[in-house]
Amino acid sequence: MVDESVVKDNEVGVSNKMKAVFYDKCGGPEVITLREVDAPIVGDYEVLIQVAATTFNRMDLWPRLDENDENDASKKYPIGMECSGKILRTGKFVAGWKQGDEVCALLQGGGCADLVAVPAYHIISPPKKLDLASAAALPRAACLIWHCFFLMNKLTNGQKVLIHGGAGGVGTLAIQIAKHYGCQVFATAGSKERVELCAALGADVCINHKEEDFSQRVKAETNGAGVNYILDCVGVNFLNQNVKSLAYRGKLIIIGFEDPWGFVNFNSKALEDMELEIMGADLNTLHLVEKARLLLLVKKNIWPLVEVGSIKPIIGRAYTFDKAVDALRLIEKHGNLGKILLIPDNT
Repeated sequence: MVDESVVKDNEVGVSNKMKAVFYDKCGGPEVITLREVDAPIVGDYEVLIQVAATTFNRMDLWPRLDENDENDASKKYPIGMECSGKILRTGKFVAGWKQGDEVCALLQGGGCADLVAVPAYHIISPPKKLDLASAAALPRAACLIWHCFFLMNKLTNGQKVLIHGGAGGVGTLAIQIAKHYGCQVFATAGSKERVELCAALGADVCINHKEEDFSQRVKAETNGAGVNYILDCVGVNFLNQNVKSLAYRGKLIIIGFEDPWGFVNFNSKALEDMELEIMGADLNTLHLVEKARLLLLVKKNIWPLVEVGSIKPIIGRAYTFDKAVDALRLIEKHGNLGKILLIPDNT
């Protein structure tokens, strides 16, 4: 726990210390370290959160692999894109929040620390009846899915959706949301266990992409028509199969990459013939106001479903900060089911 001196010292600008997980050079999982660093100073429009839990997202990992990036990766992409916790302090111009309030936060990074300072408009109360640590698994995935399905596009009842990485942190939530809104859901995964999880969450057609061509299966299951939307966290390796899987005027939404720097030969004529669209979605590039709006939409539309048990976060494993390297190794070998939580050592 952080004592009151942290709050008081921050108010007068005295640098305090905290534990944080980060990396400052490229390399394997071993470059990730837990260190003592300066605690954040809270701005007038920010709140200071004592972190209960954060998550590992694949975006946390990419800069560590980019040997061409000469900048300090830890400053560009601090680990932890979302968190849950309790407010320790509010900035001078923050209204509606007080010390002790439980919150979820959407972050630019830095959630894998004892403390994090975040704009007050990027926090919301967690769903009722959900434990605070588990709530950390929701903000980023829920916001990304809502952005892709309902702001960038207009997902409606009866449409067909293909979700890649169906057993991952985003995929497990996307399956549940798409099913709730009346869609026929196709999901891919890379092992029997992961395929079974997709089925348990309600996916109508579950495909092991390592054992069969998912585009052929999609076409067979839809009588050759294809799907209206594809939510893709794989990227270039699936691009040609994705295009084959889309229906007329279908849309491919790319939300991540297995290989962010990969290339593929691609016949673009199908885009013209079928009037297809390929789009990307990245919460980090959204304007601050757009993120605030997204959080409010998620609280209004998704939180009630969580509170009645219609939708639930899938959490495969939880690690303390000092075991972050083990968590990363699990992600890199695709061993995780759902989200991986990281918990401060002092909880």
